[in-house]
Amino acid sequence: MQETFQAVGSLYGGKAAKAQAQSEALLAERQARDVDLQAMQASEARRAELRQNMSTIEARRAAAGVGLDSPSALAISRALRKQTSRAESIDRVGFGNQRTALLTTAAMKRAYGKTAAVLGYVNAAGHLAGAAEKAASAKGGGGGKS
Repeated sequence: MQETFQAVGSLYGGKAAKAQAQSEALLAERQARDVDLQAMQASEARRAELRQNMSTIEARRAAAGVGLDSPSALAISRALRKQTSRAESIDRVGFGNQRTALLTTAAMKRAYGKTAAVLGYVNAAGHLAGAAEKAASAKGGGGGKS
């Protein structure tokens, strides 16, 4: 009887571990989507900062009576765009690494959940086989003594 309870416990333990792993996988996938959103927001913030800086420079140059198409103005514009593009690329790599790590975690959790369920079945089968073996030996041992 004890083996039967152990078998049931193994089955439910495996199912519970699978459910927890699936829940953790969903959480990691949700976090990966959040990282995607953060990446878009950071990219837009960089572009907004670039627009603001360009507007400030253009306003100052216009107030000073300096042409906006002068070689120095164009060089400053190119330098700001290059700096912003570089910073945006670095951000994109960082966010991409976070996203990849989270998706990898989710995949590992899903695989663990499948394994946990299978192990629950295997352990349950082992307990039931043990119970059957005990029952057979008790039956065979009792019959020989009569």
